[in-house]
Amino acid sequence: MRHLETYTQLLEKKTKIVPFIHIFNTLPKTVDYRIVEWMIENWGDIVKKSPYGFSYYNAEKGWDFTIDKSLRLSDHWNFYSRATMDQIHCKINISFKNNEYWTLARYNEKEDIYDEIMSYPYNYSKENEKKVADIKHKYKQDNFDYSELNKNLNMLKTYLNDNDLYVKVLYYNYGKFIEELYGKVDRLKGVKLSFHDEYNEKHTFNHTKFTKSEMFFYDSSNNLLYHKKRNQKIDN
Repeated sequence: MRHLETYTQLLEKKTKIVPFIHIFNTLPKTVDYRIVEWMIENWGDIVKKSPYGFSYYNAEKGWDFTIDKSLRLSDHWNFYSRATMDQIHCKINISFKNNEYWTLARYNEKEDIYDEIMSYPYNYSKENEKKVADIKHKYKQDNFDYSELNKNLNMLKTYLNDNDLYVKVLYYNYGKFIEELYGKVDRLKGVKLSFHDEYNEKHTFNHTKFTKSEMFFYDSSNNLLYHKKRNQKIDN
């Protein structure tokens, strides 16, 4: 399947860089290229920047909670929060000097401490800046035409027109899982979907209900064509 093979190859490559596109411009130039390289390969698909400074997380984070095994990149640790002023936050298992080193670490909930993965001092060199640029170029290009990924909706419609498009919907409301549905697609737009399930019952997901749902689109051979996450439209 030409569409599926191309899409799968592109998606595999792009998922490693997409989360970082919007933060590369905010990531301080002093971050060592080896940290950036590690983040792209291992960070996952979520990047959260602290509103208070240059700290980055791969999961939701609050003053009063930290998710076990979540990651943090920062140049400051072992500090009192603005919110409580009586509790040390982001404790780390190494001797650390703030505002001189960038450290990647993973949270250990049992010990209530971050375990260091790697640390490098601020790197102001032109060589480092060039290597970071090279990393970005490697993952953003690599002989793939990423403009193809903006044709998701059109690609799915080709299967729909051939009477060959199916969907599995995981519907959530206020963050709570409600139901799972599966059926053959009748109609698909950017924020509208209708399909019939195995009992020939029609289901319509429109606007808010559409974006709240996680959707998996398949062909008639059950090959995954596209995965739409919650709070996301399908790119035109």
